[in-house]
Amino acid sequence: MSEDELWNILNYEDEYDSQIMDRVYSNSKKLFMPSSKETKDAIIKILNELKCTYENVDDIINFTYKDHMFALIIDEDCPFMQLLKTNIVTTKLDDFRKVAQLKCAINSANTNGHITVRYTLNDYAGELSVYGSTLILLAPFVPNRKEYLQFLLTTFLHVQKFLRSGMLL
Repeated sequence: MSEDELWNILNYEDEYDSQIMDRVYSNSKKLFMPSSKETKDAIIKILNELKCTYENVDDIINFTYKDHMFALIIDEDCPFMQLLKTNIVTTKLDDFRKVAQLKCAINSANTNGHITVRYTLNDYAGELSVYGSTLILLAPFVPNRKEYLQFLLTTFLHVQKFLRSGMLL
């Protein structure tokens, strides 16, 4: 196959009416990317059902689930949002044994699940802080959203328990 033939195959824009392509894109965006308000309303309904207290600030919903703080970051240009659990574990950097145990526990947690565990170093305070995150889809068209969110929140709590037991706290 020549380079020109390959270019003609890959350059499909010349083959289709741009108005049709724009309409297809617009309809798919409506289907897969509901408005930020629709998504927030769906999430707030779920949080109310789970008896969570929450605060909605711009595109971030901070909430408490089973006495643990979480945050949902909503991006209006993407159907996925980020679910965060901060302050999973914090330890002093000068406690080398705990830092080493924590790094091993983080590596183990990251190989086994839905949650990505990360850490930040605060040199000023001399601390290593661990947090977890995952991308989720909670748009109104997703079935069993409440159970899905509950599963992920419980998974965060299991990861926190695992990391703390790995540090022997």
